[in-house]
Amino acid sequence: MSKNILLKSHIEELIKLFRKGYFKKTLEKTNLLIKEFGDEPFLYNLKGMAEIKNNEFFSSIISFDKAIKIKPSYIEAYNNIATSYINLGEFEKAVFFLKKVIKLKPDYTNAYNNLASVLNDQGKYEESLNIFNTLLKIDSSYPGVKENIVKILTFHEPKNKHLNIFIELNELLKNIQLNGDFSDVNISNFYKSCDQIVLNKLDNLKFNFSQIWRRNNIDLNCNRHFDVFRNYNVIPEYCFGCFKVQIELGSLSDLFRLYFLFDKLNLKDNKSRKCITEMRPIAKGNYKGLIYCTGIDEAKSIYKILNNESQNIFKKRTIIKLRRGCTEFGNAYPEYKNINRPTNEFMKYNKHWKEKEKLVDQTYPIKNRVNQRVLNDTIKGTTLNDFLIMKNWVMYAKQIKDPDYKKFDANIKISEHMSNNLSSQLSYRTNEFKSFGLLPK
Repeated sequence: MSKNILLKSHIEELIKLFRKGYFKKTLEKTNLLIKEFGDEPFLYNLKGMAEIKNNEFFSSIISFDKAIKIKPSYIEAYNNIATSYINLGEFEKAVFFLKKVIKLKPDYTNAYNNLASVLNDQGKYEESLNIFNTLLKIDSSYPGVKENIVKILTFHEPKNKHLNIFIELNELLKNIQLNGDFSDVNISNFYKSCDQIVLNKLDNLKFNFSQIWRRNNIDLNCNRHFDVFRNYNVIPEYCFGCFKVQIELGSLSDLFRLYFLFDKLNLKDNKSRKCITEMRPIAKGNYKGLIYCTGIDEAKSIYKILNNESQNIFKKRTIIKLRRGCTEFGNAYPEYKNINRPTNEFMKYNKHWKEKEKLVDQTYPIKNRVNQRVLNDTIKGTTLNDFLIMKNWVMYAKQIKDPDYKKFDANIKISEHMSNNLSSQLSYRTNEFKSFGLLPK
């Protein structure tokens, strides 16, 4: 067997290992093959990709750089080295390599997507929208490009109001106001007016989200905290100061009322808040709102504000309560979620857990992508993002047999995403909706 045929056989095996998620094994075998076969650019590129998967970003840059030196036209290696720099938070270097890719291959869609994403992270939203729009023209079915455009419009006002259909629809929706009070008729008319604008214009857009946020410019870094919890079953120290005001609602119409209340609510530091239909099998309740607070005193203060603001707004039973951290943490450590007692008796952070947190943090660079991102507050008023999520709310209501859905769209079709995500818990969700509604307001 010739050397080239043997190498090809090894490469095919490596690709299978990588695709199956055996990244450490891929890395070990790739290093052995580099020793055996010498300067083969594909091996260095694959080595770098495996190193990215292992969060070894500095090492991956060295690998991609070797691949590029051997083969200066290696487009994939340029794109991959940019990915490493993005993860390191070195955005300008990433932009340099991505623009080089586009110059070498003007229709390389992955580079456009990565470039638009990193410009978004830098807070260069106008440039990001333009790049996403170019990608849309090259490949309108590229995964996530439409969703990313819609998300940017929740916190950025584009200069060109006619750049694409998403921006045009977003501008039209922003002009739709809730006329009058929070009555069923006004809320229903609001939804139907929005629906007439969007109707049949975005048939191919799969917008699979269920939470409408009003965010501030502080990143809570929840992904990192969940990595700590998932890897070591410990609650991060930061999360011991995380409290939420939660409101549970009894109908779809009341969820819409909460959406409008949250949109107009003025809180100190513009506290992040969201309205959701619950999709997690581990969590009780169907329709919810959450306001994120720092410390129990702030949570109690906002509880009073929300309680006062919500008087006589909601038609069905509601429950407003204080919560600590995330549901998953309280399920694992019941003492953590028990805050119905004096503050000095709350569960305290276990200092031995600090070592577990350090282990997780060691797998990430000190200045990573999250720390370098620029964030803006969410724009007030209804955006395309909001309305598309509202449509998912109506689908949710129909599935759990909440008759309120008929007030909005009696003929709404359930998307594949909404059907699949609720199928295993539909009976539970339906029964919970019924039982919640049977109790007095």
